[in-house]
Amino acid sequence: MSSRRRALTCVLVLLLTGLSPLLTTVQAADSILLTASSQNVVLVPGQSTNITIDIENNGSSIETFNISVDDSSLASYWEILPVDTTVANVFPTWSKNTTVVIRLHEGATVADSGSFTVTVTEPDAGVSSTITVYVTVAPSYHPSLTASGNALVSMAAGASLNLTYEATNLGTVSDTLLLDVEVVPDLASWWANQTNGSTGNGTGNGTGNNGSNQSNQSSPLTVLMYGNSYTSANGLAALVDDRLDDTGLNATVQSNTAGGYTLADHWADVNASGTPWNSSLRNAAWDYVLLQDQSQVPSFSTTSTSWQESKNASVALSHEIEAEGASTVLFLTWGRRAGDGVNAFNNNFTSMQDR
Repeated sequence: MSSRRRALTCVLVLLLTGLSPLLTTVQAADSILLTASSQNVVLVPGQSTNITIDIENNGSSIETFNISVDDSSLASYWEILPVDTTVANVFPTWSKNTTVVIRLHEGATVADSGSFTVTVTEPDAGVSSTITVYVTVAPSYHPSLTASGNALVSMAAGASLNLTYEATNLGTVSDTLLLDVEVVPDLASWWANQTNGSTGNGTGNGTGNNGSNQSNQSSPLTVLMYGNSYTSANGLAALVDDRLDDTGLNATVQSNTAGGYTLADHWADVNASGTPWNSSLRNAAWDYVLLQDQSQVPSFSTTSTSWQESKNASVALSHEIEAEGASTVLFLTWGRRAGDGVNAFNNNFTSMQDR
């Protein structure tokens, strides 16, 4: 009977030995307790920040701890710099802090997000504890359009010319750039390049003519706003109307708002017959239509359902607005004073506003 027990014990030992590589995990030493001021850092390229690692000596003697950082899995855009390599004379049950500097260099994209580990070792006993910090490249959108050659081009009447522009994505995510052409002549630059002799006939008969005075009067400017409480609670339609009137424009500003509305909600109402959203867009001529999204949605991850729905709705709305002869303006909302109170990545005004 005892031999059978020994055989069974031997089999169990061999089985556990074979499984041990699958079961082994990194274990924190009970004598070294670690906490970090933040374990999820979000940065925009060009930014830097510091985190604090708190080291508590849970042993029974005064200790000196060695600090090391493993950032080998991170993209080269990240720079992780521990301020200290050792933390000395930590009394039992006491804690000391050390700082780790985190820098994100220009050129990083969202795909360069990752993590690094901080290891704190007590060399006498050869024990250590590790803590992982996750670093994320904040999504940002920064399209850039530059002209190739001289931006001021002279052309004869009836002539045609191909102009080349270079579109660059300076943001951190893959993006789709929608290009539109508006005729806005740079009159100041044009006049600066003219001589008195070349403008004689163009300027000689401008006064003393009632028709000329009428042509200099501003045409009425019409603006339609789609928004929610960020628009309605602040009376923005009236404020914009007054401001435009103050600058000499004869403005008409109207708004359609509903609490908590997203761009997807606006798009649904534009397509619903009989709603103010539908009738106001289609039964009047507008110069500009302002679109305001729900305040949290633009700060969400670009892969989230809500963000994607708003993006798709903004494109659809813009096409419909253009078809009605108006131009689209996207209205940037602002972060809430204490963050949105629901999502951890929006835990304060700064993080919400940046995202």
